[in-house]
Amino acid sequence: MRSRRKLWALASVAVGLLAVGAIGGWYTFRGKVAQAAGSLLEDALAMALEPRTRPPHDNPTVVGTFGKCAEPRLDAWVDLLKDEPEVCKEFRAAKAPMGKIPDECLALVTPTNSLAWARGLMSCSRADTAGLPEGLFTTGHKRNGPSFQPWLTAARVLAWEVRAQVATKQYGLAFETCADVIATSRDLSWGGAIHGSMWAIATLKTVYPACAEAVAAADPSSRAKFHAALEAIRAARRTNSSILRDETVGAGIEVFGFELDGRQLQRLPKELRERVRPAPVRFPARIAAGWQLIRMRALTADLLAIADFPDADRAPRMAMLAAREGDATDSPSVGLQEKFLRRLDDAAGLVEMLSAAANADRAFPENTASFTVNPLDGGVELVPVEPESAGLAITVPTAAPIPGQIPMKK
Repeated sequence: MRSRRKLWALASVAVGLLAVGAIGGWYTFRGKVAQAAGSLLEDALAMALEPRTRPPHDNPTVVGTFGKCAEPRLDAWVDLLKDEPEVCKEFRAAKAPMGKIPDECLALVTPTNSLAWARGLMSCSRADTAGLPEGLFTTGHKRNGPSFQPWLTAARVLAWEVRAQVATKQYGLAFETCADVIATSRDLSWGGAIHGSMWAIATLKTVYPACAEAVAAADPSSRAKFHAALEAIRAARRTNSSILRDETVGAGIEVFGFELDGRQLQRLPKELRERVRPAPVRFPARIAAGWQLIRMRALTADLLAIADFPDADRAPRMAMLAAREGDATDSPSVGLQEKFLRRLDDAAGLVEMLSAAANADRAFPENTASFTVNPLDGGVELVPVEPESAGLAITVPTAAPIPGQIPMKK
């Protein structure tokens, strides 16, 4: 009897210890989940409270936000596309062939003047503050959809206008148009995360060749004014880490927002609150989601810490993260994030290169991490480092002496 009692006592102690351990482990796990959810909330609030004022790149400026200025123009676009012909849908596809927009499609952009509509949309980049139009990421909203690409269409229309202005030597007008489109590209990254940045890059690269041709053809005085506008735009460029943070916040709140309590949810902007999905019903799924949140926030912290490094310094660190994570399906793909960051660097480098070319009359450009410089007889060629943009080189005549070269006496 005594041996049985001892066995029961030992078994009870063992069960108790296991229960205490399980409870302790559960509370530790939930504590880590709460900490991860809290860091997600902090990033969301930092995104919402980030100052969005930036220096104007041209006058007159627009009072209000970029988004509020753009909304009525976007709605006019949506209304016009209700009865869109199939040929126009094909033209607006992501991989549409380059070339002249069919007349019936061009007429859809606005009933009276496609250029006026495109100019008006891009002029919203002169607004006091950044901030995207409402509904772009809200499922079911009329401004949300895979074929909704008004900025890209407007950039195509304005690229033709820039070339026409250069042909008639209206360089000042050409550079105003270029500056508005490039500033729009900058503004699409404010709160747009990866989707907004992809729109931004496509918009920039659509107008870029025409603007490069304008720089090559223009007089030094017009180039100098364009250089000043580009420097104002570059000064307000968002960092890679800010854009990447927006993406992790948007995806994180949508998938893991259920881990925030009611008071925390009320602190979120309305558009983020509306994206929160219900919590998993099954207990194992809830535990799996908790571990995924913890892992995602740890990886996010590591990615944000190196996102703003030059590519040469960032690449080996990204390789280490990729090896550690194994690009697991339950965490953000390090490889995809690295490609995204390189595209952001490439876009920023193109604007830097265009600005350097516009300033070549006063300071002969030198090699940077974004582009290389080839001196020419009476000019200079600037070539992007990123292979994807190799076709966007700029050749510009310049009076500035090559570094190390003795200027000729006049």
